Amino acid sequence: MRIRIVLFCLAGLTVTACDKEAGNSSAPSRNPAELVENFARKYVAASPDDAVPDEALREMVNLLLQRPAGNDEDSVQRRVENMDTVLAMGGALEKAFAHAANLSQVHRLMLQAADFLARARQDEASIAQVNTLVDRVLGDDTADAETKVTADFVRTMHRAQTAGQPAADAAKQIEAFVDRHKNTPSAGQAYGLGASLANQLKLTDLRAQYVKVLQENYMDDPAVLNYLRALKD
Repeated sequence: MRIRIVLFCLAGLTVTACDKEAGNSSAPSRNPAELVENFARKYVAASPDDAVPDEALREMVNLLLQRPAGNDEDSVQRRVENMDTVLAMGGALEKAFAHAANLSQVHRLMLQAADFLARARQDEASIAQVNTLVDRVLGDDTADAETKVTADFVRTMHRAQTAGQPAADAAKQIEAFVDRHKNTPSAGQAYGLGASLANQLKLTDLRAQYVKVLQENYMDDPAVLNYLRALKD
C-alpha cells in the first residue's frame, strides 16, 4: 500500500482543506519520548532491506494531521510536539530500514514535520534542521522523483517568503522550482505546488498560468485534482 499525503496542507497553504481531512482532536497526547520509544520497539526490521511497514507510516501520518482543538498556546505546543515526534519516528525508521525501497515515504513525512517546525519556531536551529534534511534528500541518488520535488518545494517555500510575505523574487523562485521538475515524472506535482504557493502569495498571473497547464495536461492525475480543488476553497 502506498500512503500519500499532500504537502501543502501542512505548509499552511490550504489550512481549510487540511482541517476537513484531519479534523480536530482534544485527546491528551502521550509522552513524546514514550511514543518514540514504543514506536522504535514495535518496528524492527529483520533486514535493512525490509520495507517500512504501512502501519508505521500511518502512525506518522496520523500525528502530522492531528490538529489539537483550540488555538491557545497549549494546543500549538501539542502540535509542535507531534512534529518533533514525527521526526524522531522517522529517524528510528531510517536506522531500522536503512535500505528499504519505500524509505522515501518516510522522508516526505519528515520533510513536512521539519517544515512545520521551522515555520512555528522561526529559530536558527529549526531552519537549519529543515535545510539539512532537504540537502540530504536532494543529494540522495536513491530518492524518488516525488520525494525530491517535495524537498525542493520546502526550500522554495522558505526562499519565496518571509513571515508569510512574498520575497522580492518570489515569482522567480517559484518559476525556477517548476522548471527544475517540469520534465520529470513529478511535473504535475511541481505545477500543482507552484500554483498553490503562487496562490498563497497572491501572484495571480503565475497561479493562472500553472492552473491552465494542469487543466490542459494533468487532469488524469488524482493528486492534481486535489490541488485544483484546494485552490477553489
